[in-house]
Amino acid sequence: MQDETTLVTAWDAARRAWLAHKRYNTARAYTAAWRGFFAWAGVPPWEVTPELARTWASHLGDSGLASSTINLRLSAMLSFYDVVGLRATRSGPAAGPAAGLPMPGCTPSHQP
Repeated sequence: MQDETTLVTAWDAARRAWLAHKRYNTARAYTAAWRGFFAWAGVPPWEVTPELARTWASHLGDSGLASSTINLRLSAMLSFYDVVGLRATRSGPAAGPAAGLPMPGCTPSHQP
């Protein structure tokens, strides 16, 4: 089993790789969304569950933020978990954290 320092190092490398090929403004916005999510969640990236992600998405919907801001934040987190190999399309026991996030531009009740 990996110790927490190894996990932190690996996930930080994944975050840097995720942002490496983004345009400057996109990287800034995605970084802010990433930091905001983990500040809200209070857990490290490897402990995020689909249920926690759904709760965050619901929180965003109830926050009064503009839909464009919500969509950007959802896109950022979907993109991050896609890059680390925990795609939103998985379901069941193999579901990654992003499985709990609605697709940007859709309310949870309008998901495909």
